[in-house]
Amino acid sequence: MKTRRFAATTGWGRNIVASLAFAMALGGGSFNAMAQSSSTNVRDSGSTAAEGQTSATMEKESKSSLSIAASVDGSVLRDDFLKSNNSGASFNIVGDRKFGSVFKADLDLLLYYVNGNSSSLYVGDGDPGSGAVLYKASLTAEPTDWLEIRGGVLPINFSTKPSLFRTTGFLGSEQLIKMGDAEKNGVGFTIRTSQTIPTAGGSEKAPGSERKTPLLFVNGAELDLESDSVEFGIGASYFSFNDLPRNLASSGALNGNTILGVGSEVAEFAYRFEGWQASSELEIDLTKSFEIEFGGSYLVNTKAPSGLNTGYSAKVGFEWEFKSWTLEPEFQYLVNERDTLPASYVSSSWGKNNRRAFSSKIAIDLPEEKVSMYGRWVRSLEIEDLPFTADRNIFLFGLEAQYDVL
Repeated sequence: MKTRRFAATTGWGRNIVASLAFAMALGGGSFNAMAQSSSTNVRDSGSTAAEGQTSATMEKESKSSLSIAASVDGSVLRDDFLKSNNSGASFNIVGDRKFGSVFKADLDLLLYYVNGNSSSLYVGDGDPGSGAVLYKASLTAEPTDWLEIRGGVLPINFSTKPSLFRTTGFLGSEQLIKMGDAEKNGVGFTIRTSQTIPTAGGSEKAPGSERKTPLLFVNGAELDLESDSVEFGIGASYFSFNDLPRNLASSGALNGNTILGVGSEVAEFAYRFEGWQASSELEIDLTKSFEIEFGGSYLVNTKAPSGLNTGYSAKVGFEWEFKSWTLEPEFQYLVNERDTLPASYVSSSWGKNNRRAFSSKIAIDLPEEKVSMYGRWVRSLEIEDLPFTADRNIFLFGLEAQYDVL
């Protein structure tokens, strides 16, 4: 298979950044959409910082690696309730350091600045601001070739395959059992379990109630097969959210979730979030310079009733390699019902929950210069006509340059 394009290695912004930087705009405005879209390749695939290096860097027998990516992004969002325009710049620092033959430390830090404005019928006017986000800071122990144990701030997703749950940095621990290596041996199988604390600000308890720590449990397994011209992967996972903060429920009311009560002090989700997700990817090299990719996912929240608990997605992408540049168009379709997941943890580039969305994206890479650019359009439609949401158009665009320090 061809080496994946460099822009998918470090990411162009982080999903968690968006929710912090623009939470005032209906629980995640256009900078959220901007960061989500630009980081789709790395974050939707569940890549880690160790995986997020160019092939040249990975071939070096070095104990340390460090990459810096600078990006400029913009977004425009329009619906009946929310109008926003944003542009921003970010510096993403990704590195790791090996200690002996067992331990490795990873770092993924984003510094960002966003300039823009938003006008919301329900939230009011606002601007996104700037800041820094520690997306990953973890220590990994690999005592054998088949076992990894991680702890710290970790990038969590339901699968390394396509997922409705956007990858986010959570404090927690993760354990992996690996059998085989698809890249080396053609077959790889992984079992993973993680225990994390979902992050969210605001009131976490109703007046007079006991404060509880929110928890997210994810257990899953994945099978990967690879040959010279075909890569195929399939995965299944179980997820369970427990004791989520009330402010997430209040935000969910503006983004499609079914909520009981009004306001961050009394709002609560009508249903729990516990269920399973299945996903798969297929990549085929039709020629030395042309590749086609298919992917999809299917998610069910078993604690919510039928008609509210299902989400699924499908995508098809192409990659043409020319002498000095690569062209990558991609088309996606998504359906996400009201109570599949907490809306705060679903990509706002799709419009969060209660959505049927279509997306077209085109990316151009200059591998030798390590420069990449993209443009994306999303048409996000309501499934049910709700009072706080509306059909939405989202336009996203960006430019990134990467430099490998080590």
